[in-house]
Amino acid sequence: MSGLHPISRFNAEMADRTDEQRVQDHRRAGERNGSRITPPFFLTGQPVDTSQGLAKAEDALDVVLRALGRQDGTAGGVEAV
Repeated sequence: MSGLHPISRFNAEMADRTDEQRVQDHRRAGERNGSRITPPFFLTGQPVDTSQGLAKAEDALDVVLRALGRQDGTAGGVEAV
């Protein structure tokens, strides 16, 4: 299938359904861990709703940083990836 046009390849793979079980396994795992959007964003093991932008994630990160004593809003030299 590697020589097919991307749309043709997509259609062929969708018809083949070879990845359906893996996709469903990932969907169920997301449901179990509280994910409602993709990609999910977790902070201290809890899902953070970023469906309306990153403001909630930034607020949640500020709370965690303050709890760690990082009043300046930095992660103490830890680089976000």
